[in-house]
Amino acid sequence: MSQSMHREPGGGDEPAPDDPAFPNNPPPDDPPLDPKRPRNDPDVIDPVPPPPDPRAPGTIDLA
Repeated sequence: MSQSMHREPGGGDEPAPDDPAFPNNPPPDDPPLDPKRPRNDPDVIDPVPPPPDPRAPGTIDLA
């Protein structure tokens, strides 16, 4: 019977404090994030422009 490698639960190496794999943990050389700017809301960061006005001058009536 062979022995297998066994580790106690909860043991192990702690992750590095600047590990970019964790969310909201930027590397220390990045500038601090602006708390007033939304981070994950694409509609606020890059809003969709309104559709063009079909009655604007220079438009062609296709109806």
